[in-house]
Amino acid sequence: KKTGHELALDFSEELLRYLYEHDGHCDLGDKSPAEEIAARFGVSKKIFKQAVGDLYKRQIITIEERKIELKDYLSRI
Repeated sequence: KKTGHELALDFSEELLRYLYEHDGHCDLGDKSPAEEIAARFGVSKKIFKQAVGDLYKRQIITIEERKIELKDYLSRI
C-alpha cells in the first residue's frame, strides 16, 4: 500500500496532465471545498494540497485562492 506522500506524488503527475489537457488551468485551489476536489479528481483535499505544493515547489504552477495555473503554459506546449 502506498503512503500519503507517494499518493501525492502520483497525483502530482495526474494533476500536471490535467493542466496540460485544460489549457494550463484548473478552477480548483487551496480554498476549494473538499467535495469539489473529490468529485473532480477522486482524491482528498489533503492529497490535492500536497500535490499542488509539490508542483509549486518545482516552480511548475502558480497558486491562487480558487485556481491553479501552469507557469508559462504557452512556452511549454
